[in-house]
Amino acid sequence: MTRWKKYSFSALAMTVSLSGGAYGWMKYLLTTDDPFAVVNHPLQPLMLHLHVASAPAFLVLFGILLDSHVAERIGRDLPNRGSGLLSFGTILVMSVSGYALQIVTGDRAR
Repeated sequence: MTRWKKYSFSALAMTVSLSGGAYGWMKYLLTTDDPFAVVNHPLQPLMLHLHVASAPAFLVLFGILLDSHVAERIGRDLPNRGSGLLSFGTILVMSVSGYALQIVTGDRAR
């Protein structure tokens, strides 16, 4: 794996994780005293925009890494496979849940 792929993947993973966590904290855990407020924190829209903008770039880079880093190593008996499988599993769950939130319309399913 080249240096730019490693650093880009780490930076995008951190951006997606932190912006999503901050947005979730602001949306679901904070409350405001203003009954007419649309957001609970002034930075809440920025966190949502940052998360939505960085997630597709993260998925594209993950696809690049999947092709260049993982595909050539499938079938070999190499150490440290657990971290890769954990990464793949969590990215799969995040991707499916992110797209499902866009298309699921019922409140109960959400």
